[in-house]
Amino acid sequence: MNSSARKRVLIVDDVENNARVLEAILMVFDVDIEIARNGHEAVQMVMDIPLDLILMDIAMPGLNGFDATVQIRKFLGDRQVPIIAITADVTPQTLNKVQLAKFDAFLPKPIDVPKLQAVVAQMVSPVETENTTISTGSPTSEHMQEPAAHVH
Repeated sequence: MNSSARKRVLIVDDVENNARVLEAILMVFDVDIEIARNGHEAVQMVMDIPLDLILMDIAMPGLNGFDATVQIRKFLGDRQVPIIAITADVTPQTLNKVQLAKFDAFLPKPIDVPKLQAVVAQMVSPVETENTTISTGSPTSEHMQEPAAHVH
């Protein structure tokens, strides 16, 4: 993790508006935000700059979020960075793939703003915890709470 006072968060989404909505949601934190438009850019950014957290869209053209996460995990080795999967696809197959790709958390779209902020706060807070995984079980009504940001 980045040892400087300000944490650096990477948002990966091929839809610029979605990335900008996520960026606006994260403005409540004292973090520097980087944006990648696809999995290839995300992998390159991980190689070039220290990051503290990655918000990874799953469905992207080219290198999707699953494959990008596998490459990032392989590149980082022991120096891991939390990665949150973000997708509108909440099928059991996708949830299983999220677990297999070793995401640290999963958030369905549309984004539940308080839930996203709680997960981010947990992962970028100065207090290190051993277990930052958010359940990736079957989606429940809690995923559909208002207010939800319209990130598609």
